[in-house]
Parts: sequence; C-alpha cells; structure tokens
Amino acid sequence: MITEYQTNEESKLEEMVKYIVSRVVDHPEMVMVQIDNENDIIHVTLEVDKNDLGKVIGRSGTTAWALRTLIQAVAMKLGKRASFKIVE
Repeated sequence: MITEYQTNEESKLEEMVKYIVSRVVDHPEMVMVQIDNENDIIHVTLEVDKNDLGKVIGRSGTTAWALRTLIQAVAMKLGKRASFKIVE
C-alpha cells in the first residue's frame, strides 16, 4: 500500500514539474519529464527544446534552482532524496 502511495505521489511530481515548465517555455509540447526511483533517491530528468533551455535555467540559474527546491520538498515528504537534471 505504501508503494502505491509513493508511485501516485511520484506521478503527481511528474505532472507538477511538467505543468510548471510548460508555462515557462515557448514549446510546451517538447517538455518531457522522466522520474526514476532508485532506493531512496528520486531522479528527475527534464528534457526541453534546445531553444527553451535558457528559459528553464533562468538568469543565474534561478528558475532551475526553484524547480530543484520544489522537487526536493516533495521528495522529503516521501522520505526520500532527489536529484534533478536538465537535458536538451
């Protein structure tokens, strides 16, 4: 039962990241989020169009930092750690 809850929460995390990033970029149809669960670490990989990479990272990395903070907060709620990677 707990694993079902965590899987549901991880899918909500995926939806949250995709929703936020889709509102920032020019090509929301190119936004892809992948969640991999490895023991007690949630790996979140974000893929966007190469022209939108600057918007996702933000000035001095502020947008990426904010996304990382949100992802870590959700992971902490699940009792896990998180890693976040942006690829083009």
